Amino acid sequence: MSDSLSLYDTLLLAVRKANPDEDPRRQRVFVWAVVGLLMEKTISLPALALVIVSAAKAASRVRRLRRFLANTHVNVRAYYDALLRQALVGWTAATLYLVLDTTTLAGKVVILRVSRVYRGRAIPLVWEVYERKSVSLPFAAYKEVLAHVNTLLPPGARVVLLGDRGFRSTTLMRWCRKQQPRWHFRLRLKGNQLVTLADGREQRLNQLGLRPGQIGFLQDVRLGKERYGPLAIAMAWATTPKAEPWYIATDEAAERQTVSEYSWRMDVEQEFRDDKSGGFQLEDSRLTDPTSVSRLLLVMSVANLHLVSLGTFVVEREQQQSVDPHWL
Repeated sequence: MSDSLSLYDTLLLAVRKANPDEDPRRQRVFVWAVVGLLMEKTISLPALALVIVSAAKAASRVRRLRRFLANTHVNVRAYYDALLRQALVGWTAATLYLVLDTTTLAGKVVILRVSRVYRGRAIPLVWEVYERKSVSLPFAAYKEVLAHVNTLLPPGARVVLLGDRGFRSTTLMRWCRKQQPRWHFRLRLKGNQLVTLADGREQRLNQLGLRPGQIGFLQDVRLGKERYGPLAIAMAWATTPKAEPWYIATDEAAERQTVSEYSWRMDVEQEFRDDKSGGFQLEDSRLTDPTSVSRLLLVMSVANLHLVSLGTFVVEREQQQSVDPHWL
């Protein structure tokens, strides 16, 4: 049996088990798209079509893939959620670190994604695609996304949400606090953020005198003219070239661990590189319709889920030498 057929059979079995009520014809096309992505390392539809084992001509196979991406009957969450829950059961942890981030595709659509940081990678949990140019989104645009994330996570797990300056919203902070004791946040603030310090003084963060190589902590702080809080802020400035100061708001005590936790947000940048120029070549799809892009992200996310699951299996059984040339 060829590699593509063997992989196809394995994935099709998992997809049918996770979503048994879905049309099997759509499932077959979907699985071939995932297999094609895993083998060709590009989301280009003509490249994916080459992997499909079929008597149909190449043009016909490409049309089949396009129809799947445009099919309004394809429920992205129905496909993905059950597969994700199966994986999350095996990836247990007392604390789950989630990254909230955005990226733009072709300057026409914005992808918002919530991912779990796991073994140095970011595993997509939920995403939404918007037809807009600006990556700055109001809380109302992604409130439902966060609510859906809550339904996917294992019960009892502690959650820490990591977000960059685009998510410094006090509305988001309030939402996290309403989910407590489960949810907590580490959200980066802008340097010109006005704060009220514990002693009552008002200052902007970039006026506190932080220098490269320094780290500091503020407790019992309030934000802006509305004096939202109390919260804490961890401040850090690396000495690497082009490094910028970090001002990280947290609902818990600010400490060195706060800075370390926020740094894990950088794992999502690797994820987006994998999706775009660094791996799966998302931009090669040339899609700009939000719903079609969302279905394409479904293909990519399942491929990513498969790779991480496979890697976890190998590492846990100490079989790295069978797949990693660095172990030779």
